[in-house]
Amino acid sequence: MRPGGVINDPAVALRRLGLDASGVSVEELAQNRWLTPGIWQVASSGDRMALKCLARNRPIPGSAWDAHWTRGAQEPTRWNYWAREGLAYKHGVVDAFEAGGIIARDPGGWSTT
Repeated sequence: MRPGGVINDPAVALRRLGLDASGVSVEELAQNRWLTPGIWQVASSGDRMALKCLARNRPIPGSAWDAHWTRGAQEPTRWNYWAREGLAYKHGVVDAFEAGGIIARDPGGWSTT
């Protein structure tokens, strides 16, 4: 775990969701470390999902360029609001993508056997 309780281990994240990490393969995906502390593709029994860590706290930026990504991330009206994506899932906004095959589902339905 990173400072501030940010999860950077997909096995820990899966356990927090009540899922067994032993029966899955995990691949880290490229991401902007200032916007997303961690994102992984998790696969099991022909099933795949993206596992993404959302976190309010970020490391202190070392340059003005790095600070650009985190400036205002605590403000809900900003483009980089830290909880934006999680709220989109929680409130069904992402359901608009189902016709294209992108399905948001409850991770409780995920099988790791």
